[in-house]
Amino acid sequence: LTRRCTALCELDLHSCTELTDQSVLALAAHCPGLIDVNLTNSKRIREPAVVELVRLCVKLAHLTVFEASISDEVALRLQAERMYSLLIYRVNDY
Repeated sequence: LTRRCTALCELDLHSCTELTDQSVLALAAHCPGLIDVNLTNSKRIREPAVVELVRLCVKLAHLTVFEASISDEVALRLQAERMYSLLIYRVNDY
């Protein structure tokens, strides 16, 4: 899918509970124009995959990761690296 949707700019994967790090890495590699991604309730996604998504998708402006495994420290670091042009929405019940 990602190889054919290279112009994708918005993607809502809310409650895709089977989504894996490999899926996110494929998105990052093949959809660099992503602007808005929702990974809410993607508890199987780990921080390194989210970091790579942000690193490779340089246009990314909104990332929603409610109930996902990303720490405050990493979220703040990613925002700082982007000069705060990236908004990360997150709330965890951990």
